[in-house]
Amino acid sequence: MNKTTTDEVVGIRLPASVLHHLSAASKTDLALLIRLAAEETPTDGHANLERFSAELGVVREELERSLYFLRGAGLITSDGDGRIQIAGEQAEPPRRARKLLSADAPQRFSSGEIRRITEDNKELSSLFDACQQAMGKIFTTDEFNIVISLYDYYGFEADYILLLCAHCAARDKNLRYAEKMAHTLYDKEIVTYAALEEYFARLDVLASAEGQLRALFGFGSRTLTPKEREYFMHWLMDLSCSYELIEYAYEITVDRTGQAKLPYINKILENWYSDGHKTPEEVKNAENKNRPEAALSSFNTDDFFDLALKRSYAEMGEGDKKPTKV
Repeated sequence: MNKTTTDEVVGIRLPASVLHHLSAASKTDLALLIRLAAEETPTDGHANLERFSAELGVVREELERSLYFLRGAGLITSDGDGRIQIAGEQAEPPRRARKLLSADAPQRFSSGEIRRITEDNKELSSLFDACQQAMGKIFTTDEFNIVISLYDYYGFEADYILLLCAHCAARDKNLRYAEKMAHTLYDKEIVTYAALEEYFARLDVLASAEGQLRALFGFGSRTLTPKEREYFMHWLMDLSCSYELIEYAYEITVDRTGQAKLPYINKILENWYSDGHKTPEEVKNAENKNRPEAALSSFNTDDFFDLALKRSYAEMGEGDKKPTKV
Protein backbone atom coordinates (compact mmCIF):
# COMPACT_ATOMS: atom_id res chain seq x y z
CA MET A 1 0.00 0.00 0.00
CA ASN A 2 1.29 3.47 -0.76
CA LYS A 3 2.01 5.59 2.30
CA THR A 4 2.16 9.14 3.54
CA THR A 5 5.29 10.77 4.90
CA THR A 6 5.78 13.94 6.89
CA ASP A 7 7.04 15.67 3.72
CA GLU A 8 4.62 14.65 1.02
CA VAL A 9 1.82 12.38 -0.05
CA VAL A 10 3.45 9.75 -2.23
CA GLY A 11 0.11 8.45 -3.43
CA ILE A 12 -2.91 6.63 -2.10
CA ARG A 13 -4.26 3.54 -3.79
CA LEU A 14 -7.92 2.65 -3.45
CA PRO A 15 -9.69 -0.49 -4.72
CA ALA A 16 -11.49 -0.07 -8.04
CA SER A 17 -14.66 -1.32 -6.36
CA VAL A 18 -15.00 2.07 -4.67
CA LEU A 19 -16.45 3.33 -7.97
CA HIS A 20 -19.51 1.13 -7.44
CA HIS A 21 -20.26 2.78 -4.10
CA LEU A 22 -19.75 6.46 -4.89
CA SER A 23 -23.46 7.20 -5.16
CA ALA A 24 -24.15 5.69 -1.73
CA ALA A 25 -21.02 6.94 0.07
CA SER A 26 -21.14 10.17 2.03
CA LYS A 27 -18.38 12.77 2.15
CA THR A 28 -17.38 11.39 5.55
CA ASP A 29 -17.27 7.81 4.22
CA LEU A 30 -14.86 8.84 1.46
CA ALA A 31 -12.77 11.02 3.76
CA LEU A 32 -12.33 8.15 6.23
CA LEU A 33 -11.50 5.72 3.41
CA ILE A 34 -8.76 8.03 2.15
CA ARG A 35 -7.47 8.54 5.69
CA LEU A 36 -7.27 4.79 6.28
CA ALA A 37 -5.53 4.31 2.92
CA ALA A 38 -2.86 6.73 4.08
CA GLU A 39 -1.94 4.57 7.09
CA GLU A 40 1.44 2.91 6.80
CA THR A 41 0.28 -0.37 8.35
CA PRO A 42 -3.08 -1.92 9.24
CA THR A 43 -4.51 0.14 12.08
CA ASP A 44 -7.04 -0.31 14.85
CA GLY A 45 -9.78 1.84 13.35
CA HIS A 46 -11.91 2.06 16.48
CA ALA A 47 -8.94 2.90 18.74
CA ASN A 48 -7.87 5.69 16.38
CA LEU A 49 -11.30 7.20 15.78
CA GLU A 50 -10.63 10.08 18.17
CA ARG A 51 -7.48 10.99 16.23
CA PHE A 52 -9.27 10.66 12.89
CA SER A 53 -12.15 12.71 14.26
CA ALA A 54 -9.82 15.58 15.08
CA GLU A 55 -7.98 15.34 11.76
CA LEU A 56 -11.11 15.19 9.63
CA GLY A 57 -13.27 17.53 11.72
CA VAL A 58 -16.01 14.90 12.06
CA VAL A 59 -17.65 13.64 15.24
CA ARG A 60 -16.74 10.13 16.35
CA GLU A 61 -20.29 8.77 16.01
CA GLU A 62 -20.37 9.70 12.33
CA LEU A 63 -17.02 7.98 11.77
CA GLU A 64 -18.39 4.84 13.49
CA ARG A 65 -21.21 4.72 10.95
CA SER A 66 -18.73 5.24 8.12
CA LEU A 67 -16.63 2.31 9.36
CA TYR A 68 -19.66 0.04 9.15
CA PHE A 69 -20.50 1.33 5.67
CA LEU A 70 -16.95 0.82 4.38
CA ARG A 71 -16.74 -2.67 5.82
CA GLY A 72 -20.16 -3.61 4.46
CA ALA A 73 -19.21 -2.33 1.02
CA GLY A 74 -16.12 -4.52 1.10
CA LEU A 75 -13.78 -1.51 0.86
CA ILE A 76 -11.97 -2.29 4.11
CA THR A 77 -11.23 -5.51 5.94
CA SER A 78 -10.27 -6.25 9.52
CA ASP A 79 -8.33 -9.10 11.10
CA GLY A 80 -9.08 -10.96 14.32
CA ASP A 81 -7.48 -8.19 16.38
CA GLY A 82 -9.60 -5.47 14.79
CA ARG A 83 -6.81 -3.99 12.66
CA ILE A 84 -8.23 -2.39 9.53
CA GLN A 85 -6.72 -2.10 6.08
CA ILE A 86 -7.93 -1.22 2.60
CA ALA A 87 -9.40 -4.24 0.86
CA GLY A 88 -7.84 -5.77 -2.20
CA GLU A 89 -9.78 -6.44 -5.37
CA GLN A 90 -11.66 -9.44 -4.01
CA ALA A 91 -15.41 -9.15 -4.45
CA GLU A 92 -16.27 -9.32 -0.76
CA PRO A 93 -14.62 -10.56 2.44
CA PRO A 94 -15.92 -13.99 3.46
CA ARG A 95 -18.49 -13.97 6.21
CA ARG A 96 -17.88 -15.69 9.51
CA ALA A 97 -19.20 -19.21 9.78
CA ARG A 98 -22.34 -19.79 11.81
CA LYS A 99 -21.47 -21.12 15.23
CA LEU A 100 -23.61 -24.13 16.12
CA LEU A 101 -24.24 -24.27 19.83
CA SER A 102 -25.70 -26.96 22.09
CA ALA A 103 -29.19 -28.01 20.96
CA ASP A 104 -28.69 -25.70 17.97
CA ALA A 105 -29.90 -22.68 19.96
CA PRO A 106 -28.26 -19.33 20.76
CA GLN A 107 -26.47 -19.15 24.09
CA ARG A 108 -27.91 -16.83 26.74
CA PHE A 109 -25.74 -14.45 28.77
CA SER A 110 -26.30 -12.62 32.04
CA SER A 111 -25.77 -8.86 32.31
CA GLY A 112 -22.40 -9.47 33.97
CA GLU A 113 -21.30 -11.81 31.21
CA ILE A 114 -22.40 -9.27 28.60
CA ARG A 115 -20.20 -6.61 30.24
CA ARG A 116 -17.21 -8.95 30.09
CA ILE A 117 -17.94 -9.79 26.46
CA THR A 118 -17.98 -6.13 25.46
CA GLU A 119 -14.68 -5.55 27.27
CA ASP A 120 -13.07 -8.34 25.26
CA ASN A 121 -14.71 -7.62 21.89
CA LYS A 122 -14.42 -4.00 20.76
CA GLU A 123 -16.37 -4.57 17.56
CA LEU A 124 -19.31 -6.04 19.45
CA SER A 125 -19.16 -3.21 21.98
CA SER A 126 -19.32 -0.62 19.18
CA LEU A 127 -22.12 -2.60 17.55
CA PHE A 128 -24.16 -2.43 20.76
CA ASP A 129 -23.78 1.36 20.80
CA ALA A 130 -24.67 1.73 17.11
CA CYS A 131 -27.71 -0.56 17.33
CA GLN A 132 -29.05 1.22 20.41
CA GLN A 133 -28.68 4.52 18.57
CA ALA A 134 -30.44 3.10 15.50
CA MET A 135 -33.30 1.70 17.59
CA GLY A 136 -33.51 4.84 19.72
CA LYS A 137 -33.41 3.06 23.07
CA ILE A 138 -31.21 1.49 25.75
CA PHE A 139 -31.26 -2.28 25.37
CA THR A 140 -32.40 -4.73 28.02
CA THR A 141 -30.41 -7.87 28.78
CA ASP A 142 -32.74 -9.82 26.46
CA GLU A 143 -32.11 -7.35 23.63
CA PHE A 144 -28.34 -7.50 24.10
CA ASN A 145 -28.65 -11.28 23.83
CA ILE A 146 -30.50 -10.92 20.53
CA VAL A 147 -27.65 -8.83 19.09
CA ILE A 148 -25.11 -11.37 20.37
CA SER A 149 -27.16 -14.12 18.77
CA LEU A 150 -27.17 -12.34 15.41
CA TYR A 151 -23.43 -11.74 15.65
CA ASP A 152 -22.20 -14.97 17.18
CA TYR A 153 -24.80 -17.65 16.38
CA TYR A 154 -25.82 -16.62 12.87
CA GLY A 155 -22.39 -15.19 12.07
CA PHE A 156 -23.73 -11.94 10.58
CA GLU A 157 -21.23 -9.10 10.22
CA ALA A 158 -21.68 -5.98 12.36
CA ASP A 159 -22.69 -3.76 9.44
CA TYR A 160 -25.34 -6.33 8.41
CA ILE A 161 -26.85 -6.31 11.90
CA LEU A 162 -26.85 -2.52 12.04
CA LEU A 163 -28.63 -2.31 8.68
CA LEU A 164 -31.21 -4.83 9.89
CA CYS A 165 -31.80 -2.81 13.07
CA ALA A 166 -32.13 0.44 11.13
CA HIS A 167 -34.64 -1.17 8.75
CA CYS A 168 -36.78 -2.45 11.64
CA ALA A 169 -36.58 0.82 13.57
CA ALA A 170 -37.77 2.78 10.52
CA ARG A 171 -40.88 0.59 10.49
CA ASP A 172 -41.49 0.73 14.27
CA LYS A 173 -40.45 -2.91 14.68
CA ASN A 174 -38.55 -4.14 17.72
CA LEU A 175 -35.49 -6.37 18.07
CA ARG A 176 -37.62 -9.47 18.51
CA TYR A 177 -39.01 -8.82 15.03
CA ALA A 178 -35.45 -8.30 13.74
CA GLU A 179 -34.46 -11.67 15.20
CA LYS A 180 -37.35 -13.44 13.44
CA MET A 181 -36.47 -11.68 10.18
CA ALA A 182 -32.83 -12.72 10.59
CA HIS A 183 -33.87 -16.37 10.86
CA THR A 184 -35.84 -16.09 7.60
CA LEU A 185 -32.99 -14.25 5.90
CA TYR A 186 -30.50 -16.90 6.95
CA ASP A 187 -32.68 -19.67 5.54
CA LYS A 188 -32.94 -17.73 2.26
CA GLU A 189 -29.12 -17.37 2.24
CA ILE A 190 -29.37 -13.59 2.37
CA VAL A 191 -26.32 -13.39 4.59
CA THR A 192 -24.12 -10.55 3.30
CA TYR A 193 -24.54 -6.80 3.57
CA ALA A 194 -24.86 -6.41 -0.21
CA ALA A 195 -27.50 -9.15 -0.40
CA LEU A 196 -29.46 -7.56 2.45
CA GLU A 197 -29.33 -4.15 0.77
CA GLU A 198 -30.69 -5.67 -2.44
CA TYR A 199 -33.41 -7.53 -0.54
CA PHE A 200 -34.59 -4.35 1.21
CA ALA A 201 -34.54 -2.50 -2.11
CA ARG A 202 -36.81 -5.18 -3.58
CA LEU A 203 -39.18 -4.82 -0.64
CA ASP A 204 -39.30 -1.04 -1.12
CA VAL A 205 -40.15 -1.42 -4.82
CA LEU A 206 -42.86 -3.95 -4.00
CA ALA A 207 -44.31 -1.74 -1.25
CA SER A 208 -44.53 1.27 -3.56
CA ALA A 209 -46.41 -0.68 -6.26
CA GLU A 210 -48.37 -3.09 -4.06
CA GLY A 211 -51.41 -0.84 -3.69
CA GLN A 212 -51.84 -0.51 -7.46
CA LEU A 213 -51.36 -4.24 -8.05
CA ARG A 214 -53.79 -5.15 -5.25
CA ALA A 215 -56.43 -2.92 -6.84
CA LEU A 216 -55.72 -4.33 -10.31
CA PHE A 217 -56.07 -7.95 -9.21
CA GLY A 218 -58.90 -7.32 -6.74
CA PHE A 219 -56.96 -8.66 -3.74
CA GLY A 220 -58.30 -6.03 -1.37
CA SER A 221 -56.55 -5.81 1.99
CA ARG A 222 -55.88 -9.53 2.46
CA THR A 223 -52.33 -10.76 2.91
CA LEU A 224 -50.62 -11.76 -0.31
CA THR A 225 -49.78 -15.43 -0.63
CA PRO A 226 -46.07 -16.27 -0.95
CA LYS A 227 -46.64 -17.18 -4.62
CA GLU A 228 -48.41 -13.89 -5.37
CA ARG A 229 -45.64 -11.92 -3.68
CA GLU A 230 -43.05 -13.93 -5.62
CA TYR A 231 -44.73 -13.09 -8.93
CA PHE A 232 -44.99 -9.39 -8.07
CA MET A 233 -41.33 -9.18 -7.05
CA HIS A 234 -40.27 -11.10 -10.16
CA TRP A 235 -42.15 -8.71 -12.44
CA LEU A 236 -41.04 -5.54 -10.67
CA MET A 237 -37.43 -6.44 -9.90
CA ASP A 238 -36.19 -9.22 -12.19
CA LEU A 239 -38.11 -8.11 -15.29
CA SER A 240 -38.20 -4.37 -14.41
CA CYS A 241 -41.84 -4.16 -15.55
CA SER A 242 -43.73 -0.91 -15.18
CA TYR A 243 -47.22 -0.97 -13.72
CA GLU A 244 -48.59 -0.06 -17.17
CA LEU A 245 -46.94 -3.10 -18.76
CA ILE A 246 -48.29 -5.42 -16.06
CA GLU A 247 -51.73 -3.88 -16.52
CA TYR A 248 -51.59 -4.51 -20.27
CA ALA A 249 -50.61 -8.16 -19.75
CA TYR A 250 -53.43 -8.45 -17.24
CA GLU A 251 -55.95 -7.04 -19.72
CA ILE A 252 -54.82 -9.42 -22.46
CA THR A 253 -55.06 -12.44 -20.17
CA VAL A 254 -58.51 -11.53 -18.81
CA ASP A 255 -59.81 -10.75 -22.31
CA ARG A 256 -58.67 -14.11 -23.65
CA THR A 257 -59.21 -16.43 -20.63
CA GLY A 258 -61.82 -14.66 -18.53
CA GLN A 259 -59.52 -14.85 -15.49
CA ALA A 260 -56.47 -13.04 -14.14
CA LYS A 261 -54.22 -16.10 -14.19
CA LEU A 262 -50.85 -15.15 -12.73
CA PRO A 263 -48.86 -17.91 -14.49
CA TYR A 264 -50.04 -16.74 -17.91
CA ILE A 265 -49.51 -13.07 -17.11
CA ASN A 266 -46.03 -14.10 -16.02
CA LYS A 267 -45.42 -15.97 -19.29
CA ILE A 268 -46.53 -12.96 -21.34
CA LEU A 269 -44.30 -10.59 -19.36
CA GLU A 270 -41.30 -12.92 -19.64
CA ASN A 271 -41.79 -13.16 -23.40
CA TRP A 272 -41.93 -9.38 -23.71
CA TYR A 273 -38.83 -9.08 -21.53
CA SER A 274 -36.98 -11.54 -23.77
CA ASP A 275 -38.01 -9.50 -26.81
CA GLY A 276 -36.87 -6.24 -25.16
CA HIS A 277 -40.34 -4.68 -24.91
CA LYS A 278 -40.68 -2.31 -21.93
CA THR A 279 -43.95 -0.46 -22.60
CA PRO A 280 -47.40 -1.37 -23.97
CA GLU A 281 -46.67 0.87 -26.96
CA GLU A 282 -43.53 -1.11 -27.81
CA VAL A 283 -45.51 -4.35 -27.60
CA LYS A 284 -48.26 -3.02 -29.87
CA ASN A 285 -45.75 -1.64 -32.38
CA ALA A 286 -43.97 -5.01 -32.50
CA GLU A 287 -47.26 -6.81 -33.06
CA ASN A 288 -48.14 -4.54 -35.99
CA LYS A 289 -44.65 -4.78 -37.45
CA ASN A 290 -44.62 -8.57 -37.35
CA ARG A 291 -47.94 -8.95 -39.16
CA PRO A 292 -47.62 -9.86 -42.86
CA GLU A 293 -48.51 -6.75 -44.86
CA ALA A 294 -50.84 -8.61 -47.20
CA ALA A 295 -52.78 -10.10 -44.32
CA LEU A 296 -53.26 -6.92 -42.30
CA SER A 297 -56.80 -6.39 -43.51
CA SER A 298 -57.89 -9.87 -42.50
CA PHE A 299 -55.61 -10.50 -39.50
CA ASN A 300 -57.63 -11.15 -36.38
CA THR A 301 -56.03 -9.90 -33.16
CA ASP A 302 -58.10 -12.40 -31.17
CA ASP A 303 -56.57 -15.23 -33.17
CA PHE A 304 -53.09 -13.85 -32.48
CA PHE A 305 -53.58 -13.97 -28.73
CA ASP A 306 -55.42 -17.30 -28.90
CA LEU A 307 -52.34 -18.81 -30.53
CA ALA A 308 -49.97 -17.18 -28.06
CA LEU A 309 -51.92 -18.36 -25.04
CA LYS A 310 -52.39 -21.82 -26.53
CA ARG A 311 -48.63 -22.06 -26.80
CA SER A 312 -48.31 -20.96 -23.16
CA TYR A 313 -50.79 -23.68 -22.08
CA ALA A 314 -48.75 -26.28 -23.96
CA GLU A 315 -45.47 -25.09 -22.43
CA MET A 316 -46.99 -25.25 -18.95
CA GLY A 317 -48.15 -28.83 -19.42
CA GLU A 318 -51.85 -28.27 -20.09
CA GLY A 319 -51.79 -29.77 -23.56
CA ASP A 320 -54.18 -28.41 -26.14
CA LYS A 321 -56.53 -26.76 -23.68
CA LYS A 322 -58.11 -23.83 -25.43
CA PRO A 323 -58.56 -20.41 -23.87
CA THR A 324 -62.12 -19.42 -23.14
CA LYS A 325 -63.68 -16.72 -25.28
CA VAL A 326 -65.30 -13.84 -23.45
